[in-house]
Amino acid sequence: MKTEMDTTVFGLQIDRLKKIYGERFYPDARVTAIYAWAKNMPLEKFSKIIDDAIANIPNSKPPMLADLKEIFPKYNEVRTATQPRCKCCHDRGQFMALSKSNPNDPMAAEDFACPYCEAGKSQRHLKYWQEHDAEKYTPSFTLRNLVKSVFKSVEPNQQTEEV
Repeated sequence: MKTEMDTTVFGLQIDRLKKIYGERFYPDARVTAIYAWAKNMPLEKFSKIIDDAIANIPNSKPPMLADLKEIFPKYNEVRTATQPRCKCCHDRGQFMALSKSNPNDPMAAEDFACPYCEAGKSQRHLKYWQEHDAEKYTPSFTLRNLVKSVFKSVEPNQQTEEV
């Protein structure tokens, strides 16, 4: 699989922008400037940046080079061995908390944005964990903890009745 940027692949991505936002917003000079910025970028990364721009920038405001540069850091994060993963959510940005009133029912659990890492702070669709949430919920930071808590009453090799 080809991973380096070339003019053909680049042109296909620019054609996507032109089709959605209009050709008049991408004259040759602007396309040349975008190519100069993106030419050393892996094509998968550039494709993801264009996908993100199309998904998040309204049709009334065509993405310009500055917009693409603003999106770029999302896809340029490189984890090194010295960067630890979040101990609560393992960089997923969210975790499940089991209901204290009904801890064996996963349907009574709720997902929360992790307050301890950048991935959690960027969550916009989840409720942020607050100290007062500890009155109703017990955080279950890993899937292993969830499985243990939900299935702790099931004995090994226990037969279940079929309905």
